Amino acid sequence: MLEQAKAVAEKQGLEGYAATIWELRRKGKTYREIAEFFNKRGVSTDHTAVYRLVRAKGNPLLSLPDGPVLLGEMVYESRQGRPLRSFEAGLDILIKSKLRIIPLKDAAPQPAIWCETHFELNEAPNHDWLKQLSQQLDLRWNPATPYYLQGRFGFELKFEGTLMAMVCQTHNLEHYMNQVGTVVYGTTKFFRQNKVRPYDLKEMFGRRDSEIIDTPVLSQSDSAEEEIEESLKWNQEHARKLTKQFRSTALPHISD
Repeated sequence: MLEQAKAVAEKQGLEGYAATIWELRRKGKTYREIAEFFNKRGVSTDHTAVYRLVRAKGNPLLSLPDGPVLLGEMVYESRQGRPLRSFEAGLDILIKSKLRIIPLKDAAPQPAIWCETHFELNEAPNHDWLKQLSQQLDLRWNPATPYYLQGRFGFELKFEGTLMAMVCQTHNLEHYMNQVGTVVYGTTKFFRQNKVRPYDLKEMFGRRDSEIIDTPVLSQSDSAEEEIEESLKWNQEHARKLTKQFRSTALPHISD
């Protein structure tokens, strides 16, 4: 079996040549020079494939902590258990329409004491917008449950996507509707007019670039600008391939 194992072909792709790549990097070879080294010896590749293998683990552009994340040139909001989406969209929130009111705790012939009203928002709010809203309404803010805001006397605001639900006593319905409507507008105005953003875009670009070049495989023959360019180029090319794959893959029961 040992002889049979020795006869098995090496794994296809650059993974089988990782040790060679690391040795060439240690000797100061650039990604393009390494690609040329392999091409001259019958292994077809290019510098982006070499770069991808070297950076396969811990690519800074693909790490997604909670909060605003910079992917390429776009800032997204990343939250565990929720889809990525544009960070800016979550700051520009307005009430689009009133949907319904649901009486709660009603016991005939007594009228309902509590009610839950549903509103449709133009966008799903992000954490920073919700935190500012809770401050203006004097609601309890818990980072662990940002989509559930509690106030005094049983008042609640609950969010799911573009749905906002308000729970209050029926005799305070008009008061809370006016208050919430005013504060929703005021919260969005806070971010619009004051140009307040919970991140510094210049600092994010700087951190992204410094993380790209903060690697022991960066040799003196590779400038920081070349390393950044390689990383961004690979990510953009990878994004184009993913987009093409995404658009060409048909889903059952869904038509374009």
